[in-house]
Amino acid sequence: MTDSAIASTTYVVPGALAWQPHHNDALNRLEQLAQITVVDRTTTSAPAFPAQGSAYIVASAATGDWSAQVDRIAAYYSGWTYLDPREGWQAYDQDTDQALVFDGSVWQLDWPQRYPAGEFKNRLLNGAANVWQRGTSVAPGATRSYVMDRFKGGRPSSKLASTYSRQAGFSGFRYCARVQRDNGNSDTEQLEFYTALETGDSVPLAGLEVTLSFYARKGASYSATSDVLVSRITTGTGTDENANGPPDASWTGNAASDQNNTLTGTEQQFSQTIAVPSDATQIGILFRFTPTGTAGATDYYEITGIQLELGPAATAFAHRQAGDELARCQRYYWIGGMGQAAHAWATTAVDVGIAFPVPMRIAPSVAYAPGVSQIDIVIAGGAKNSTTTPSSLIATVSGCRPRIASGFTGLNANDSGVLTTDCFEFDAEL
Repeated sequence: MTDSAIASTTYVVPGALAWQPHHNDALNRLEQLAQITVVDRTTTSAPAFPAQGSAYIVASAATGDWSAQVDRIAAYYSGWTYLDPREGWQAYDQDTDQALVFDGSVWQLDWPQRYPAGEFKNRLLNGAANVWQRGTSVAPGATRSYVMDRFKGGRPSSKLASTYSRQAGFSGFRYCARVQRDNGNSDTEQLEFYTALETGDSVPLAGLEVTLSFYARKGASYSATSDVLVSRITTGTGTDENANGPPDASWTGNAASDQNNTLTGTEQQFSQTIAVPSDATQIGILFRFTPTGTAGATDYYEITGIQLELGPAATAFAHRQAGDELARCQRYYWIGGMGQAAHAWATTAVDVGIAFPVPMRIAPSVAYAPGVSQIDIVIAGGAKNSTTTPSSLIATVSGCRPRIASGFTGLNANDSGVLTTDCFEFDAEL
């Protein structure tokens, strides 16, 4: 007797003896395949008293008789029958009320559930390292600070001598981020690079599997022990908590999952999957390495293609259009001012009306932009400037009214003019 190619049912040949068991087994298999419905895909050992006809997708941590049956369909008919899934098979998970599809390697949420119409699969912003509004080479200084848009960098204990810069990319990406300990530095505290999602973007992932993926490579003198770069996925139960430090112990109800990734001089893709707790309201991503000895000129790693998506496996990176990515980053941070209206309300003071290019996350703080120490305007027929620190009279998510309370000369009340430089930064980051 021989078996069929797909369902592995045994053909009954003419004159065969004891054909009934093969016939019954075939009916059982066909019953399962007509519409695959499983109790769950988290059970790790065969239930002691399964219902007749019940089926399970054997979980990855299976033990006992199921230890060699991972991802197979286990169906019970007075004994266990195991079906090997083929690429494209679909199943309904009664435990989660979700449709699943087998992609040839693992069971995943069916495509419409993973990425509903209009939903972008990468939950992170600027994962391709395209947007650097603060400059393309940033030294965080004594405190951790934003470097690449939506990503912070720095070292604990106010250690200096690290640089975060935009470099030519690899693996099909235009740019990458380089995280470097400065040449000659002997501090061995870790270098951190991290981002966090808002609560509104984190809650939809609660109770689901998510996968972090990224491409990385090391510099020739990368000094981390065993060339390891640690990736961490952290969850918390707070609401939009401050990201001044890495998203781990500082968060309410934090839970962290680390993975060691061994870098080489050639780019590789790495991935890490976790089950997000059902009560999670915050998710953060951290990369860190702990240097050793004294830094050489190439004590760095480069990273790009950072993606966080639903599902148990990494898929191809999702690129946004450049203008869309920039606008989404400007919701958190924007540098601008040129061409905006200025109004003298006293002989030495000016108010400025700023309209943001996109609504910001919250009413932002206002300061001079990095590397800027004064406001320049054309008003009353001449160029004027002041170095007085700006304050914010009125700030909303749509616009801001910075005031320069002193420092100008030769103005008349109610003179009107315009700013001539992008002198302000507006910060609505976490």
